[in-house]
Amino acid sequence: MDQLRERVEASARYRLKKSFRSPLLLEALTARALRTGFSTAGDVTVVVTNWNTLPYLAVCLHAIRRFSPPDTSVVVVDNGSRDGSRSFLRRQRYAAARLLPVNIDHGPAMDLAFLVAETEYVVALDVDAFPLAPTWLDTLLAPIRSGDATVSGVRVWRSYAHPCAMAMRRERFVSRGHTFRARYRDEDLGMSAWGCGELISLREHPRVALVEPSGSLGPGNVGKWWAGIAYHNHYATRLRMPGGESVIRREGASIDDPGQVWRVAVRRFLDRDADDWESLLDELAP
Repeated sequence: MDQLRERVEASARYRLKKSFRSPLLLEALTARALRTGFSTAGDVTVVVTNWNTLPYLAVCLHAIRRFSPPDTSVVVVDNGSRDGSRSFLRRQRYAAARLLPVNIDHGPAMDLAFLVAETEYVVALDVDAFPLAPTWLDTLLAPIRSGDATVSGVRVWRSYAHPCAMAMRRERFVSRGHTFRARYRDEDLGMSAWGCGELISLREHPRVALVEPSGSLGPGNVGKWWAGIAYHNHYATRLRMPGGESVIRREGASIDDPGQVWRVAVRRFLDRDADDWESLLDELAP
């Protein structure tokens, strides 16, 4: 009976995931956005996706609140977490929660967030990233506001705005039919597109403003930061996933205890102890 129940539950999760990832849902949300129109008020929504990464979420939200204007909207899209994230988000007033019943993966969840946002600008921020200074949003948005760029963000390695800290006008995202879903070959461009969000920069080239990295607290891309913009741990959250270490090795990444690098970064940039993340939750909760 237990095996039958597990098969039934797995089948139900698969159907839910398929429906939330359906192109028909994206088309419906896109049509709704085009029909209702777009804000021109200069307002901003910061979007974070979460899946069983509550300690990282606590630090990320703490830093957003610390370094963002008080009228900044914050939305957390939760991919069916089972680590207490959802109960925390239900109590949360600082950030609005979009609680998905299953994990539909990072890219599709970010698509949904950008499509249902109501502000002029939307900023993607990874859950294992956080801003470093009060100027972070102004720095990201300045090239877009001036008309010099349509996409702005940090450069990790290849020349594209990485969605660990990336900004766009919502109207541009919707009207151009952009997506954060990874596509490993784009026939229109005739080139490969490797990562989540990379295709957006490829399609918007050359109107992409990039912020160059300042340094790293670990080997390779583990613990990279951009002065005055953001810190991103890279790979630490993947270690929390089943088979995460094998995925990282397959990508050729260097691993030097990303969790320890994260703790060092939080102490260095936020003057806090990442292990004491429950106190951060207490500060954020009503």
